[in-house]
Amino acid sequence: MGPDNRPMLGAVADAKADCAGCFWVQTQSSTGSFAQKQTTDNGGGKDSPIAPMPSPGGYHDTPPREKGFAGATTLVAILGAADAKNHTFHAKGAMTYGYSVDKKGKLTGTPPRLATKRELRQALHVVSREFPGWKIN
Repeated sequence: MGPDNRPMLGAVADAKADCAGCFWVQTQSSTGSFAQKQTTDNGGGKDSPIAPMPSPGGYHDTPPREKGFAGATTLVAILGAADAKNHTFHAKGAMTYGYSVDKKGKLTGTPPRLATKRELRQALHVVSREFPGWKIN
């Protein structure tokens, strides 16, 4: 349940990369009631773009939207090698997925797929801009 006890709608995404020592960095953008430009969705605070995940290489996310708030959310999850001590992240690849919710609360998912080169470049640009102390490539 969200604020005001509204039911939450959204996506559940799980992935496991066969990549020892890999981590995820994610961006998201939204339209509609919660419109926002593409931004880093790290959940880890202002010091690191690395998204906290259950295990290295493991990916789990449940991006929500309250029922009654129509719009779409698009996410780009970037898999890469990270060195938090030296503030570096080297992308190995990315996937994109998302969902939309209409005014009646109907949820439509956008299944995960490999991100295009353009989507990956744009997401890396956003993360680099928002975390200038990190070398992101």
